[in-house]
Amino acid sequence: LLQAAGVTEGSWKPTMDGGIPSQTNRDTVDVYIAKLREVGIEATLHIVDKVEITDKIWLQGTTEFCVCNKPTVNGTNGELYTFYHSTGRFAALYKQLGDTRLDELIDRQATTLDKEQRKSILHDVQRRVLETAVVTPIWSGRGMTVLSPKLRGYANDSLDGHRFAEAWLAG
Repeated sequence: LLQAAGVTEGSWKPTMDGGIPSQTNRDTVDVYIAKLREVGIEATLHIVDKVEITDKIWLQGTTEFCVCNKPTVNGTNGELYTFYHSTGRFAALYKQLGDTRLDELIDRQATTLDKEQRKSILHDVQRRVLETAVVTPIWSGRGMTVLSPKLRGYANDSLDGHRFAEAWLAG
């Protein structure tokens, strides 16, 4: 795919931003870097903290290549309007693109009451996101947080992917 896109050995030396310092994410980034090296692309790793993730990646859209978690937003409309609609809080990448077609699809699915029609529009949204390839989500999950009275330092913000970064258990 890279060759088909005109990338030749040594022509692209990306800096890969790796977010949320955890062993799982580091392992994922290591796999990406190894796979790129197999095709002659020398990527370097830049570990980003939660402030840089929000500023550089989600608000400014100035990352070249990133393996990171994005903040979670509840529900389909929350996700679409926050990250993919050009008016969204974290839609810097799509604001640069100015994709009115994607905005139109998101708006239309939000007001469609027929379940099958909405599903069809959501498939069109998925295709549009993949076609524009500004951000290609490769995995998305939902998590649940169970809190204990002993938990301290937890940031209760559903838009913050680092809620446990400074948490500890009191004795």
